[in-house]
Amino acid sequence: MATERDPVCGMDVEVQASTPRAQHDGKTYYFCAEECRRQFQNEPARYVASAFKKVGDIPTPKFGSAGSGGAEFERGPRR
Repeated sequence: MATERDPVCGMDVEVQASTPRAQHDGKTYYFCAEECRRQFQNEPARYVASAFKKVGDIPTPKFGSAGSGGAEFERGPRR
């Protein structure tokens, strides 16, 4: 099954017929839940610009993901 990354929370989402989705600038974005879809629709440019940031050479989610316990920022590895 195909997976896509939720641009709001960074979670990998299995794409199914029931998967929440939204269109922006001709591209379809998929979401883990309706709440992420609503946040995206309220401010799509915020999430499309860069769903991830880099710490060193390692991309890290800008927002908490399912495994982070809801942390707003996840630190990358120490150098």
